[in-house]
Amino acid sequence: MTTNLILVRHGQTQSNKKGRLQGLTDSPLTPTEIAAAEKVGHILQIIPIKHAYCSDSQRTKMTAQTILKAADQVVPLEEVSFLREYNFGNLEGVTYRHIFMRMVHAYGLQKTVLLFNDPKRFLGFINALHQLDPTHQAESYQEVKERLLSGFGRLLNRSEVQDGNILVVSHGLVLSTFIYLLDPTQVPQRLIKNTGVSIVQYHQGDCQVQLVNSADRQQIRAKLQI
Repeated sequence: MTTNLILVRHGQTQSNKKGRLQGLTDSPLTPTEIAAAEKVGHILQIIPIKHAYCSDSQRTKMTAQTILKAADQVVPLEEVSFLREYNFGNLEGVTYRHIFMRMVHAYGLQKTVLLFNDPKRFLGFINALHQLDPTHQAESYQEVKERLLSGFGRLLNRSEVQDGNILVVSHGLVLSTFIYLLDPTQVPQRLIKNTGVSIVQYHQGDCQVQLVNSADRQQIRAKLQI
């Protein structure tokens, strides 16, 4: 039996547009990104989806609902907490520019540029955020790793996800971390884009990354063997 996890990052929010970290806080989707989620749904119209999951953030729930409606598919949509975005702790709400400058102050310009632009240093990037939070609430890479491995392990053992296509709508850092755990070479330089589609195939206990960050109809359908 083969399960295809159709991983989608939520649509762009007002906070995304302003270049601010969101984490556990929420922000409404922009009108443009509602249309982008509808486009994903149209791509998935001929893909039989068995079940759908999202985090308990409104931005993922709205994105998932928009996708399913545009795909003309009525399936259960379940909110699960392990799909929540990375907890930035005291850094939530600050701008990317502010984070960049704080990293430069802490680690120097050269290392900071590498942390931001080299996917192979993704683990270091997460831990740098953890260390920059003065309240120490921001998650470490190990904490995010354990959360995702445990959560996806439970999800993939559920009877309703066996041998079918499963829609999973989550967040940029969380989905990028999951892909990094499976294959570090597949993490895109700028991480997962808003409404970007990635596909992970699960077969006999093994997960393989099939597609990352796509918006291409033919490419997505081909990977789902339609």
